[in-house]
Amino acid sequence: MMPREGTKIIIEPITKPAALIEMLAAWQRQPPLEPQDQFPEIEDRPATPETIF
Repeated sequence: MMPREGTKIIIEPITKPAALIEMLAAWQRQPPLEPQDQFPEIEDRPATPETIF
């Protein structure tokens, strides 16, 4: 967990979840990502054939 305080990033240790269900529950409690943290759309074009011989 690395929350921000102004221009500083605060690093806090977290306990390791014992099970996948605990990890998913912890993620669900987190606030949603802000627009600047979202991944941009990426054009998914098909691969082009190449001659290798």
